[in-house]
Amino acid sequence: MRCLLLRPLLLRILVVFSLLWTDSLLSGEQQGLFEIGDIRFRVYDNSEDRYLDAPLNAYGLGMDLSIAVQLRQLSEATGNYRIQVSGHGEGRENEAEGLVEDYSVTAERMLTLYAAGERYVPFIVDYPCTELADFTITVRKDTGQEARKEVRSPFSYCSMN
Repeated sequence: MRCLLLRPLLLRILVVFSLLWTDSLLSGEQQGLFEIGDIRFRVYDNSEDRYLDAPLNAYGLGMDLSIAVQLRQLSEATGNYRIQVSGHGEGRENEAEGLVEDYSVTAERMLTLYAAGERYVPFIVDYPCTELADFTITVRKDTGQEARKEVRSPFSYCSMN
């Protein structure tokens, strides 16, 4: 008799547990299975084909900006990603230089990761000739998930002052 009374109770417990477990799995998928990690900036010297710790001149002549975006895939499933780097800086005008236009640059790459892990994705963009340059890193997975990170470049027009 007791066994018959416990049976419905056990079934209810199993149903509630399975619903909670399924809900936690779905919320884990919705949170995203990738993230943007470290962002590294370096100066690239075009004339010498080398990376520098600091720019050679204040105006960025003969230099580009190298940006390495770390992408961390947290699942073992294959992931196709579109990584976009957008940079913006406000121009200026003074008597010595005249008008320096606003800085605006966008670069994009596609990447497929086949297993969990991390990888740096390199970008080379024009050196910012503005006092401050802010960058937005956007990663979109083919499933529609998106991650975004905003950073300020340590290199710009005033980096030598």
